[in-house]
Amino acid sequence: MVAVVSANERLEARLTVLTVDDVIKLALPSGTTVVAGRAGLDREVTWAARIRSSPPAFGHLAGGELVLLPELLADIEGFFSRTGRQMTENNRRQAYIPSGAIPVRNPVGTAPASTAV
Repeated sequence: MVAVVSANERLEARLTVLTVDDVIKLALPSGTTVVAGRAGLDREVTWAARIRSSPPAFGHLAGGELVLLPELLADIEGFFSRTGRQMTENNRRQAYIPSGAIPVRNPVGTAPASTAV
């Protein structure tokens, strides 16, 4: 008996699940340590995007500048709003990251991170 296998079945057999931990190991420097979010390392990556760190996204920057990211600032402001605490200028500064870096949002605190590219 001859088994009939479709092209899609052959493709699916070659595909493997890529987890968040796999991405960290493949994309970040050796020795990178996860300090928050370890519970999600085994989650399957189903969608990814790459932020352009070159023109046109940051064409007006020469490199090395700090960029204020509104979404990070909104996260920080939200934290202070939820906790009823007063936000200071130092907290606002936490929303600045180096141009071209990839932001890493912090859903439970005030200090986001960034990764260099």
